[in-house]
Amino acid sequence: MNKKILTIAVVAMLSIILAVSVNALSSVTIIFDGEELESDTEPIIENGRTLVPLRVIAEKFDADVTWDGDNNKVVIDTDKDKTDNSDSDDANESDKSNWEEKIEFEDGYYRPEQNNIPNEIQEWINYSKEVPAVQEKQYEGYRFVLVTEGTKPTGGYDVEVTEVVEGSDQIDIKVRSTEPGEDELVTEALTYPYDLIIVENNDLPLNFIDVEDPDRYFKSFIGIDTIESPIVAESEYIKVFSPEPGDEIEDKVKLTGLASVFEGTVSYDLVTEDGEVVYKDHTTAAMGDWGYFEEEVEIPSDVDEEITLKLYSTSMKDGSKQFVVEIPLNV
Repeated sequence: MNKKILTIAVVAMLSIILAVSVNALSSVTIIFDGEELESDTEPIIENGRTLVPLRVIAEKFDADVTWDGDNNKVVIDTDKDKTDNSDSDDANESDKSNWEEKIEFEDGYYRPEQNNIPNEIQEWINYSKEVPAVQEKQYEGYRFVLVTEGTKPTGGYDVEVTEVVEGSDQIDIKVRSTEPGEDELVTEALTYPYDLIIVENNDLPLNFIDVEDPDRYFKSFIGIDTIESPIVAESEYIKVFSPEPGDEIEDKVKLTGLASVFEGTVSYDLVTEDGEVVYKDHTTAAMGDWGYFEEEVEIPSDVDEEITLKLYSTSMKDGSKQFVVEIPLNV
């Protein structure tokens, strides 16, 4: 099984084989291949789950773990032997260019090896990881299908395509999603479970089925086919492609993104540093699925300071602002 669960800016997958010992006083001991691991940060049990420090585990796999304070994220890099040697780079690109020769469909689909995923497909995964949805993308004549679960608070979450069933008028993609048990050892870091397969049939429409919950609805996209640019700001149900926080703007700014909100309406305000709303409007996305939105927002001529673009959905229940996204801009 060649799948990947992305941890914040994870460069490669960490396969963790650990044991955990919990005594009556709820202290936690981490055992790696029979060796007790020591850490400056003690593991803890929270809400029935065991949370362990990421660094002490990652370093046992010879991974570099660094903190990116500017972007508020952890970076784990297991590709420590990578160099700028042009010969090795050329060889790597050659391997990727020949990936299709290794495809052998079984039961109507193929799950590609992680190290053979083309760069364009890997970028697509990286751009999509924060959005729970299903997508498909044609590449070199092959039909790639991606299932993403969005952002999860810890490790232990997973998603897997278990079966592909071709019928006369559609293809059923059967999916199983799992989450950690109450006493399961998990990494204390955000993760992004996904599964990627290639479907043999290029023509029939896809129908996604959760094998544990037949009533589950899998979100897709309206207005775009696939996510092809990074998300620069987000809340749970509003994802923004542009503008980026800190962008320098003049008289207008292009606002683009995805949303799945009540009545498909995304409201937005321009707010000055002292909290004054100098402009407000709304755009249309979708409800149920993810709808693409694109607007050109005019900046009032008398604004010449930092301003915040605030996006939100209005609650049907009490009119409060939900799923707020704030993007500071420099005028």
